[in-house]
Amino acid sequence: MKFIRKAIVKHILTESKKEELLTDIQEQLFACQKEKKQLEFQQHKALKELGHKHDEHSIRLKYNKEIKKREERIHTLSFREQQIHKLELGSELKVDQVDLVIERNIGEEWFDEKSQLEIIVKDGLLIEYRESRNTHE
Repeated sequence: MKFIRKAIVKHILTESKKEELLTDIQEQLFACQKEKKQLEFQQHKALKELGHKHDEHSIRLKYNKEIKKREERIHTLSFREQQIHKLELGSELKVDQVDLVIERNIGEEWFDEKSQLEIIVKDGLLIEYRESRNTHE
């Protein structure tokens, strides 16, 4: 019989993985900052073209809400970047959760419900899979 089981995917932090993560964060930061500047420009343009004063408030609310989202994303990304710099090489990073198809036959040992299957990846290669007793990682 085949069963679906959840597994945690963890990457071992190597120098190349660290650089990859930091590059990705930098690209996301750049995109968010660009979006924020674009929204500020659009807001300024919309306010300049405004015909009625009572519309000013709704325009400001609309754009400020979107600008605030970008600011929060920038803050989150900056925090993640700081955390990655602090991590030691060899640390395990939880990056994903996947569903696996596991086959069990009648008479075979069943899964321990308290354990979690972990898949360990290093530099793009599967190096280990294991059962973890700590389901809160």
